[in-house]
Amino acid sequence: MKKMLSIAILVFIAGINSGLGKKGDIVLDPKTSSYVGEEIDTLKNGLIKGENGLKETYYRNGRKNGIFKSYYKSNGKLEAIGFYEDDKPVGSWYYFNHAGQILMIEEKKGINKDKQVKGDDGVLIKPKYMSYLKQYDPKTGLLKTEGVALYFEDIEIDYFKYGTWKEY
Repeated sequence: MKKMLSIAILVFIAGINSGLGKKGDIVLDPKTSSYVGEEIDTLKNGLIKGENGLKETYYRNGRKNGIFKSYYKSNGKLEAIGFYEDDKPVGSWYYFNHAGQILMIEEKKGINKDKQVKGDDGVLIKPKYMSYLKQYDPKTGLLKTEGVALYFEDIEIDYFKYGTWKEY
């Protein structure tokens, strides 16, 4: 009985110390990229592959820190790549279409402190985030438009153009 209890305690401690996270995610060793196992409910550390391998996120102490990649379910091609720092998306994020051609590059600027735009109903609103956005023609790969974008949660879903945008 003591032996079984000791083994159970060791397994529990090993699970905690392995830095694993949400149950069901696949965990890879950050040094070797080899399969470690399935996730248990503790803090995440290292590369975590979620949503059946469609998202890859690096974690440190349970927070997103490092490269993030997402892939299209239909063909496995790269959909987006960016970087997290202390659970916040930072820097340049790149978005691609199903064929792998660049659609847009988003330079994250962080929280929108004072810029307002008119909503669909004509009322002034202040979206939460601000980015500098470059959009590309998927057929030619040439830069199409660029300017400041304001948005609430996800720039891929909806955003507002702010100020003067350059058209090419």
